[in-house]
Amino acid sequence: MKSLLVLLLVIAPFVFAQETPPAPEPYTLTIGDAAYIVLSADAADGYRVQTPAARVIGIPAADATQPLTVAALTTALATPPTPVVPVPTVVTRRQLFLWLNTQGHTRAALRSMLEAIPDATAREAALIEFDEARDFARTHPLINQLATALGFTSAQVDAGFTAAAAL
Repeated sequence: MKSLLVLLLVIAPFVFAQETPPAPEPYTLTIGDAAYIVLSADAADGYRVQTPAARVIGIPAADATQPLTVAALTTALATPPTPVVPVPTVVTRRQLFLWLNTQGHTRAALRSMLEAIPDATAREAALIEFDEARDFARTHPLINQLATALGFTSAQVDAGFTAAAAL
């Protein structure tokens, strides 16, 4: 019985050991004369690194359970993330119609689509919006109606608003 207890005491730390290693302490990586401090690593967020200018940046990682290497840090610093361009919430009627024209859709064709709405009240409301609006909001129901009729996905409409805003 005593030998079983000794065996359990010897084996237990290995059997019940944690599967995930504890978070590493901050460590420094040097590139040239610059010292970068790796503050933390997280599987979802990658690494948090303090730059020589004391700015904290995120470095994405496929496997943040391993220490960040100088090579991986150098690559991440050389390839900054692509900035996210927000989709404009509103474009002018000129911008929208110019963009639609680049997609092969004329105002006359769009008007014909709206004139084909069966419900007279809905048709008149859509035509008033179409003819009188100075600006078009991305979330306006008329935009969604036209997008559906033209076969545009939501992502294509977002890209269209982004392109239209540049015109």
